[in-house]
Amino acid sequence: MARKGTIISWTIVVIFIFTTLFPIYWFFTMSIKPRESYVEYAQEIVWFPSKPTLEHLTRILRFGQEGQLDYLVNSTIIAIGTTALVLLLASPAAYAFARLKFKGSQGMSMWILSLRLIPPICAVIPIYLLINFFHLIDTYIAVIIAHTLFVLPFAIWVLRSFFIEVPPEIEESAMVDGCSRWGALIRIIIPVSSAAIVTVAIFSMIFSWSEFLFALVLTRSSAATLPVSISLFKGHMEIMWGEISSASLMATLPIVIFYFMVYRHLIRGLTLGAVKG
Repeated sequence: MARKGTIISWTIVVIFIFTTLFPIYWFFTMSIKPRESYVEYAQEIVWFPSKPTLEHLTRILRFGQEGQLDYLVNSTIIAIGTTALVLLLASPAAYAFARLKFKGSQGMSMWILSLRLIPPICAVIPIYLLINFFHLIDTYIAVIIAHTLFVLPFAIWVLRSFFIEVPPEIEESAMVDGCSRWGALIRIIIPVSSAAIVTVAIFSMIFSWSEFLFALVLTRSSAATLPVSISLFKGHMEIMWGEISSASLMATLPIVIFYFMVYRHLIRGLTLGAVKG
């Protein structure tokens, strides 16, 4: 019976790994296939090209109108900017909810978390009108603000849960020695809660890097990100599958590498109470 359960478990794992990795494999093969291997009039499916080509990858790995490196730079700047702004705003807000007891604090913290449940598409028009009013369309600031608005509630809730777990006596000892509230937050709470900070940074980075809707609506060309640029390879007469696959790989690999670099911190952050209420 135990052996049967093991076989079933491994079968599920293999199926999950296959369904997860197969799209990446297909992106890779499409990026090195000659054009005649995937156009509409191709006679059969080519699982791996007999004559691989780098023409699609060469076309996108450059700066300029047809290249994707400009979009790669934009995505990097926006993701880093969003992560920094989220941590800057979420840390003091979470500390206030964790330590300062005021009327309605519990209800307000739940209200902040509920903002995460709003579908992004419902907020596109109001955010666009607001950004357009301040003449920030097609700027890094516009996209960073939009991304921050949707990551911030989750970040506050995660950090609040961590800050509650930190014994207040540590801060009180620091304050007795002359440390202020801000000093206790910066010198005591944040270093002790480094796992939570890293967890929030990871989620913020991944969300901002892969977000498409706000980046599409709030940008034109100067601040467009990689997900937006991939959608531009659909022409009137054909879909450039080779370029789309190459650009998709370029958009996927950095965040996958980033995840494997920091996944230990993410697991540690979640197991130490990052998802506690």
